[in-house]
Amino acid sequence: MGEPESNRALVRPAAEILPPEKQTNQTPFALQIRFDLQAIRQQQAAARFSLASAKASAWPRLSTYAHVENDAKDVVANGSGNWTIAAKLELPLFDGGMRKAREQEADAQLHSLQAQERATLLSARSMVAGLQNQIEDLTRRYSTAQDAVLVEQEALQTARDRYTAGHASLSD
Repeated sequence: MGEPESNRALVRPAAEILPPEKQTNQTPFALQIRFDLQAIRQQQAAARFSLASAKASAWPRLSTYAHVENDAKDVVANGSGNWTIAAKLELPLFDGGMRKAREQEADAQLHSLQAQERATLLSARSMVAGLQNQIEDLTRRYSTAQDAVLVEQEALQTARDRYTAGHASLSD
């Protein structure tokens, strides 16, 4: 009472202590930016393409071919011209089980990558959840420590006021 404010504060006031920001659930973001998951997803896309191409080789294929040739010196001048147009039909009659083996290999690769993705997702979720729990624990510890600092500041101020008023000794 009656003292200037500059003489009163021995420790930082509580207003200068910044409270921690509220943390949000970071799991979806963490799962999107993981490079190992992105690599697995790209490998899965390649395995799907490989499986689709292996399955597509079971069907008949039709292809066409065209060729034009001009023997003249100038393109617009008269000269002999040759041309060819062809169509080709391929029927897979017997491949010795190679197509089925390629399908099974691509399917097994795809299933392996899907299992690897699930395991990586579980591991990532577990890691992110553990880190978030640590953040929440540290936030609670920070809040408790901040409350203790406020209580001690109040006790210090009370002791200073009592000493200033002459109601307590210097050792108190």
